Amino acid sequence: MSNLIEGRDYLIEKGNTVFTASFLERRGHCCGNGCRNCPYSFPNDKRVVSLVPSWTDTLIGCGVEVIARTRFCIHPTERVQGIPAVGGTKECNYDLINALHPDAVILDREENAREMAAHLQAPIVATHVKDIPSMVEGMIEINRAVKNAKLNQLIKQASALQPLPPNRLPIEKLPGLVKWVKRPTAKVHRILYLIWRDPWMAVGPRTFIGSVLAYLGFAGYLADFDQDYPLVSLSDFDRETTLFLFSTEPYPFLKKEALIRDLDLNAAIVDGECFGWYGAKAIELLRRFQVDSPAPPEGKRMIVP
Repeated sequence: MSNLIEGRDYLIEKGNTVFTASFLERRGHCCGNGCRNCPYSFPNDKRVVSLVPSWTDTLIGCGVEVIARTRFCIHPTERVQGIPAVGGTKECNYDLINALHPDAVILDREENAREMAAHLQAPIVATHVKDIPSMVEGMIEINRAVKNAKLNQLIKQASALQPLPPNRLPIEKLPGLVKWVKRPTAKVHRILYLIWRDPWMAVGPRTFIGSVLAYLGFAGYLADFDQDYPLVSLSDFDRETTLFLFSTEPYPFLKKEALIRDLDLNAAIVDGECFGWYGAKAIELLRRFQVDSPAPPEGKRMIVP
């Protein structure tokens, strides 16, 4: 309450604190506690075009009517087949999208080309997901447009996520592990997460993948690159104490196991969707590791703004 302002964020009525509608709307989700000034309703009656694979997966899972998608929107597998694909994430059939008259078009600044917005006639929700907090912000922006109760619940769950303490999760139990190519024999001090070859490209800590790894307790293992997606030389990293993670996407490293084995590095192939897809997939992953986290000390409450 120390950051809240009486009159703007709350009122005192007969000794009780009553949050204002303005504060509750800025918070971004309905808490479900029957607040007197709750500004939220969830008719879920919007028709949406989603040009972001992660958001398409999340919205369909929440029961939002997604009427068009990109060809890279492949999840949930059994449900996207009946939704027309209108192009890719960098270009699409704008005439077809505009002819559908959607209530909103979902874009992301990291995923989609900037010029796409100029060709779209419907209201646009453009998120900018770079880490877990900005994922939550993106979900809030989307739900202001689609007004969906299940998405509201996901926002509540995502807002409560807390990073694991360092070394809480052993590297051997890293989620998303598809296959060990060569297990480390010495203690690992560095993780290099690779997404491309020819040239080799890694991810930095200030990316969504870096944020997921940090929330899993591996922040101290990530090299602090100046760029989000730097070009790297594998020989610059200590082969004994570095674990090289080869992602299944965007480069198909799963099909290149022999190449990775020939490098003779501490290496594993990991599921790129596990670390790179935000929204429902990321929340499900991270919540699995929140269950065993220690409770706040007695007498203290964790307040989620």
